[in-house]
Amino acid sequence: MKRLRIGHEWEFGFNETIIVDYARKEIAVRRLGDGSWFAFSKYCPHQGADLSEVEIVDGAIRCPWHGLCFELESGANITNQCDPLRIYQVTVIRSEVFLSESKTVAPQTRTYLCRYGWDRRIGRFESSGDMKFSVGDLCIGITARGAERVTILNESLTAGGALVTGRITGISDSETEATDNIAFKVSTYLEDEFLNQNMDIEILNVEVLLDNQAIVHYIGTDQESLGPISVTASHRLGLSVSFHRAQFNV
Repeated sequence: MKRLRIGHEWEFGFNETIIVDYARKEIAVRRLGDGSWFAFSKYCPHQGADLSEVEIVDGAIRCPWHGLCFELESGANITNQCDPLRIYQVTVIRSEVFLSESKTVAPQTRTYLCRYGWDRRIGRFESSGDMKFSVGDLCIGITARGAERVTILNESLTAGGALVTGRITGISDSETEATDNIAFKVSTYLEDEFLNQNMDIEILNVEVLLDNQAIVHYIGTDQESLGPISVTASHRLGLSVSFHRAQFNV
């Protein structure tokens, strides 16, 4: 799409955001107090947080959901944890304001089939094009659950558009022995709690992620009734403890 007129200068206040529909995308356009203009995608490329009202500091913005920072000149993710933010060009000609095509350069990416999770499920994970991994590499993958270990199975040749589970950020240097000790500690504490409260629960697995999370997979009582125990365990053990009730297809 070519340059689009989006209004007159007087229609844009200072430090106020106007949302513009451009090529079927919602673009946040803002003029700062010093007269500089910025235009960027309304939604964070990580998980879609609304960026329209975020503060611009030193030419960068910070996502309100997960704290990811983006440079508004290039769209680059300063914290190097996701794809860049799409940036657009604002041009003022004789007081008329125009919006132009994105200045963001589409990143080169690789896609890998990986094994992850306590039940050894398989999913597709993306990484930046300058990161090359080999079969068997143990990496850090960012998924909807958090940061967790993934094992490279092979590089995927599937065309774009396939469902992507998460993003690989690098090689994992965490020791399995350390997480095994945490899992044992969590399991022991919870089994004592279940016994003291006469709860008929069986722990199937304690899955320890890389961002101080422990997911307890179990069979037994409804998950809602475990809320108080989750809060107490998190406080006592110094990590986030959550429960996932296992379900089996018959």
